[in-house]
Amino acid sequence: MAGIFRSVLDKTRSKDGMNIVDRPVPKAEEFKDVSFATRDEQLMRMVDKESETYFYQGKTLQAAAAYLTLNNFKRCIQVLLRS
Repeated sequence: MAGIFRSVLDKTRSKDGMNIVDRPVPKAEEFKDVSFATRDEQLMRMVDKESETYFYQGKTLQAAAAYLTLNNFKRCIQVLLRS
C-alpha cells in the first residue's frame, strides 16, 4: 500500500515485529490447492448451513454451488437431486 498512508504504515509494527507492508503475499499456486478447505471442519459446517439456507429459500442452484467452492461434487449432485 502506498500513497498517503505510507508514513502511517511505516510506523506501525505488528506483534511479530514485521512491518505490515513487508509481509509476504501468498503465491497464486497456494490458492489452487483446495485440500485446506476439506480439512477445515468449521468451513465445511459453514458451507453446509449456507447450502441449507439457500435450499430452503428455493435457490437450489446456489445451494449446490456452495459445495462446489470446496470441490465437493458428491454433495452438489445430492442437493440437485433433492430438489
